[in-house]
Amino acid sequence: MRLSTELQILIEACKISLLDATPDVLEELVSHPSVHWKRLTQMAAYHKVRPILYAAFKKCSPHNIPVAYLEQYQHRALRHSMHNLLMDQETARLLNLLKKKQVRVLPYKGSLLSHKIYQNNGLREVGDIDLYLPREDAKAGLEVLLEDGYEFEFRGKLKEGLSNKELIDTVLATYGWHEVTLKKQSVHGTLYIDFHWRLSESFYWYSLPDEILFEGIQSAYIHQVSVDIPSDKNIFLMMLVHHGGREAWLHLKSLCDLLMFFKTKQQHIHWEHLLISAEKAKMKHILLWGTGLLRRFFEYPIPTPLIQAHNFKMVDEKDVIECWEKSEEFASQFAPKWRHTRLLLAHQDQGFSKLKYFKNYLRFYAMPNLLEEPRLFTFPDHMPYLNFLSKVLTFFWRKVLKR
Repeated sequence: MRLSTELQILIEACKISLLDATPDVLEELVSHPSVHWKRLTQMAAYHKVRPILYAAFKKCSPHNIPVAYLEQYQHRALRHSMHNLLMDQETARLLNLLKKKQVRVLPYKGSLLSHKIYQNNGLREVGDIDLYLPREDAKAGLEVLLEDGYEFEFRGKLKEGLSNKELIDTVLATYGWHEVTLKKQSVHGTLYIDFHWRLSESFYWYSLPDEILFEGIQSAYIHQVSVDIPSDKNIFLMMLVHHGGREAWLHLKSLCDLLMFFKTKQQHIHWEHLLISAEKAKMKHILLWGTGLLRRFFEYPIPTPLIQAHNFKMVDEKDVIECWEKSEEFASQFAPKWRHTRLLLAHQDQGFSKLKYFKNYLRFYAMPNLLEEPRLFTFPDHMPYLNFLSKVLTFFWRKVLKR
């Protein structure tokens, strides 16, 4: 399937910025009259590779890139650098604050990957702060953060008069949920935390228990502050759950993270053991799928044990390209969500049950809760099918009829 000029530009930019490829191909692409610059900008935002794109453009002749767009990318890169600095500073502060309160916590994605696998080169686009706490530490962790000035960010409407303790109990008792958003106003703007007590929603079958995640804790520096971070193996597995197991490699940023892990850890990782760990976590096919995409589109030399485990016949290449081209967020739109789900179901390990998955999926989305946007109507909890119908109708009403 032929790639659009815009998608080719994004992939070539990744190869230039991360693999030191020469800019010759990119020079030819950006000079092509078919380039739709507004679409390229939108796709770069969806794929979360704007710093990578700008870094690659700086290696090209500027006369081939419209001045307005080049200035836009430059201003965005400056804001991104300032935002990353703020995220690093706050992440380090929060990790040490929670540690002093004897609350177990690990950084997740964000500043962790920027420092550990990108060597803080400014190329990884960071949105908010991600923290992971074991379920038994989540209540204490939320109490600490609320005392620090953070507050809950809900899409739903909670009853007035609830205390922080009641809010925390409500959040942690919500069936199947794995995270909640917190926010805090600062002199630099609003800070956001994605607070995780599971790595994924309850309907996924991946297995990565806390006792494994907290094995081999190592020290690292974020914003010149020493903090505890996961082992390299667990950084990889946590990344695998989110980027492949939940997001199905549908953002180029996810493949860039995978590539940079391979690039920076090539000489330090026992790949056979990592493959076994992925299999134990029920994510072997997710891993091989991601490495296949890297090999096909980024032309990256995959570690030999991973090559031996997979023949790299990409039967779903067309579907992946379609999702990359459309660049539609799949979390809140039906058609993109269906494409995303179909791809995920095709890449599960042996023993996976589609029937069980859909039963758990239905139960998860059927249960009304205070973390979601209010529904048009709800039924008692013992009527899951009617509640699932209410979820679908509310979604349809908001996305179609309310326009």
